[in-house]
Amino acid sequence: MPDITHPHFRQVSMSTPEAVSTDLSNAVALHKAGRLEEARSAYEQILGISPELNEAEHGLALIALDLGQQDKAISLITNCISKDPANLSYRFSLGVTLLQAGKPKDAETQFRKLIEDAPRMIEPHLYLARTLKALNRWTEGLDVLTIASKQFPNHGDIWMEKGQAERTLLQHAEAEQSFLKALNIDESDPDTLNNLAVVVRAQNRFEEALGLYFKALEIAPDNPKVHGNLGNVLSEMGLAYDAEHHLRKAAHLQPNDISSLYNLAVFLTREERAEEAIDFFNKVIKINP
Repeated sequence: MPDITHPHFRQVSMSTPEAVSTDLSNAVALHKAGRLEEARSAYEQILGISPELNEAEHGLALIALDLGQQDKAISLITNCISKDPANLSYRFSLGVTLLQAGKPKDAETQFRKLIEDAPRMIEPHLYLARTLKALNRWTEGLDVLTIASKQFPNHGDIWMEKGQAERTLLQHAEAEQSFLKALNIDESDPDTLNNLAVVVRAQNRFEEALGLYFKALEIAPDNPKVHGNLGNVLSEMGLAYDAEHHLRKAAHLQPNDISSLYNLAVFLTREERAEEAIDFFNKVIKINP
């Protein structure tokens, strides 16, 4: 599925010829809905009429990126930039593509330049932090997010990324505050509740963590991460029957997820159910020899 937070899906250039503006809007809508083949055909038809229309070529680049064709995406985006060097959306797309293509240093350069040129554009801040994470430079990434959280205090994604960086750096109290900020912006996000529960649990507040996990499941009853984490907490609390239910639910919802299978195998080992545990360990090995 496409990243619908991308600026491409929020704007259609005012310079778009009126004759094709409706077609372009329709193509973007198809793309946003994940109907990639239809969107690609629509973008190509637009380029057949107006070959100079960069937005359509940019759309084709993003579809290539969605399909894992990074080299093709880089070529198309680079061509768009050559025709419109000041376009922030194209430059942002290049950074994202470089990151996905395994070129984080080049992506870092791109995102830093974007932040310098357009400091009020939120996406480069987020992606610079993610790029630094990919480079295992967590402290630098947290610094970027700390500054961004002051610039964009009402954006939950910033607080979520900040909390995740703090959690990785074992700054659990700080991470809790960041996740609470994100939760204040969107009280119904199960991922935020899940992340908050993880850091609350890390501070040995098990009952409070349970409440957060159950609240997340009220919103998203089939969220495998929540079931897995809840199962682990229940196991730590000695509530084996309930723990097994949630660990099995996580493994059922994600039958090829190594973490879910491994957690269930470890639980069964602790319960001295060796044969069952071995079955799940074998599934893990089959997925990742």
